[in-house]
Amino acid sequence: MGAILYACILDGRGGAQVLDPQTLEKDDESLPHPEAMTWYHVDYMAPNARDVVARLSGASYGTVEALFAENTRPRCDTVAEGMLLNLRGVNFNEGPQEHPLISTRMLATERRLITIRRYYMLAFEDLREGLAQGRGPETMGTLVSFIAERLTARFSDALERLEDRMDTIEDEDDTGDGVHVAPAELTDIRQDIAYLRRFLLPQMTALTRLAAAREPWLSEDNRTEIRQDLDVVTRYVEGLEELRERAMIIQDAARHAAAERSGRTMYLLSLVAGLFLPLGFVTGLLGVNVGGIPGADKPWAFWALVGGLVGVGVLQWVWFRTRKWI
Repeated sequence: MGAILYACILDGRGGAQVLDPQTLEKDDESLPHPEAMTWYHVDYMAPNARDVVARLSGASYGTVEALFAENTRPRCDTVAEGMLLNLRGVNFNEGPQEHPLISTRMLATERRLITIRRYYMLAFEDLREGLAQGRGPETMGTLVSFIAERLTARFSDALERLEDRMDTIEDEDDTGDGVHVAPAELTDIRQDIAYLRRFLLPQMTALTRLAAAREPWLSEDNRTEIRQDLDVVTRYVEGLEELRERAMIIQDAARHAAAERSGRTMYLLSLVAGLFLPLGFVTGLLGVNVGGIPGADKPWAFWALVGGLVGVGVLQWVWFRTRKWI
């Protein structure tokens, strides 16, 4: 498989003419007319992906490098070749997920959109199906806003999973003191929240800049749709803030309960030590291996000592009670 995964010419009525990716990569004469409204979908991992994007877009070296940057955050910038847009979406691919959120990079002009992805993304599959059925985007602005909307909509699944996990923890913590909470699970949830916020906050900024962009191919309807996506992302961020607060409340309660248990244990040990301190002193003093121990030759001395120690213990207990230490 080559660098181009999919290519088509939009017909302006919701459909598209699909182009042969292999022919496009090999033959410059097969490229559509510059006035044709074209979408190219490129595989980031293809060895020749950079060269293909540079040839399709005519972009400068700096723009191409920005599109293929290794570690990216959501962004929206105007460059000489058009609009450079980087957005994140939820990773629904099967298997272990090193990256729960995956990026798509876009270079958009009035007549051409190039999208680049590293992993399979459902948003582009939705777009291809819509175009195949004749109900896809009709303009370049609608095409970009459609991708933004599909990426944004699927964040709700990730947030719902987090909310379900938090609800489960709160249900298990029936006493409200965090005693029955697994610290590792709560830590995992807070890490997931932090990860999502790391990308959703700049995604808000990127959508804000996109909605405010003065590009001729962005209609007022397109900007309205993008602002709606921005409102949805804002609600997601607010939901993450709420989840973070709930997690902090449970974690603080668990720490407070653990500190109370530790304090009670130390207090009990201190009382026991205080109770036996004078008793241990007396028995230690009488146990020294020297002459002159009182009552050493009296058969009743042992029981007298035991009775005295019991009496001292009772007096200590009464004193502790009057001082309200127990």
